[in-house]
Amino acid sequence: MDDVSTEAGRFFESYSHQFDEIYRLQQQKNLMGWFNRRFRASMVLRYKKTFETLHPMHEHTVLDIGCGSGRFLVRSLELGAKAVTGIDLSKEMLTISRHWLEETPVDGARVKLICGDFLTQELDNVFDFGIVIGVMDYIKDAEIFLDKLARVVRRKAVLSFPVSESALAFQRKLRYRFRGCPLFLYGRKEVEHLAQVSPFQKYTIERIQRDYFVTVEH
Repeated sequence: MDDVSTEAGRFFESYSHQFDEIYRLQQQKNLMGWFNRRFRASMVLRYKKTFETLHPMHEHTVLDIGCGSGRFLVRSLELGAKAVTGIDLSKEMLTISRHWLEETPVDGARVKLICGDFLTQELDNVFDFGIVIGVMDYIKDAEIFLDKLARVVRRKAVLSFPVSESALAFQRKLRYRFRGCPLFLYGRKEVEHLAQVSPFQKYTIERIQRDYFVTVEH
């Protein structure tokens, strides 16, 4: 695990419960719910677009890299995924994932959670779909990451890249630096270049709020 991964993992160990709370608050019909839907709209949109893009989910295997508190894993199972694997740097995040997965009435044999760094972790399987949402923000070498992603995902993957052109991007980078967590931002040309030089055969890029939502396919 490199220094960037270590710092990102440490950050999310301390931030795990606050992060998961964002998803819960967005569902509420009160002021806090409105605030989260308004100012964290990108999180709502990329969640929605993930499952519109990876459709049908039924009987497919899913790898969620940076699975966090497990919300994407739970939804994949609800939509009929054959099996899901989540990998995350944070043990605390995986503890929250286990909680939500235990609340989901599915066979535990369909779920695997791994605490580790995707770039150095050996995976036993190749997966139909890959979910990489809210992860590229913390990846030092995106090209190497995409090369490995192409080896472990056989069909299609979705990724989010935080935009550098956003008015809040500089403020966000400073805020994360203050917390000791590196943050990487991307311009559209940089995202296009990464998609073009990756082993994937096809790609689409869509700007949604503060992210580029990218779909790559073999």
